[in-house]
Amino acid sequence: MKDSFVSHKNSISNLLQIRKSGLTSFLDLQMRRIKVLTVLIQEFDDGKSKSKYCTAAALLPISSLEQIIQVINKKIQKNNASQPEIKIKARLIKAEIDMVSNRENIALTLRK
Repeated sequence: MKDSFVSHKNSISNLLQIRKSGLTSFLDLQMRRIKVLTVLIQEFDDGKSKSKYCTAAALLPISSLEQIIQVINKKIQKNNASQPEIKIKARLIKAEIDMVSNRENIALTLRK
């Protein structure tokens, strides 16, 4: 199966989750994903990372996504009194996303 701009890798598991937990629970989870994606784009977008952030927000477990943001924010606060430039922040968060996706064995590429 090919992907469009959005990955369809979780389509079946999403449907099973809706069946198991109900639509309201699934929509709550999706709202958490939207909040994480909003943070990624507003705070870490260097102008060329939106696709990666969208794919990560769609495919990685929500707990991992929320933890990624916490880890990077702690690193930024610990290492710098002032805010680093956006390119540095983007590099840090993309490296953390890659590390988590490798650990979880989740490919963040769209299928062509």
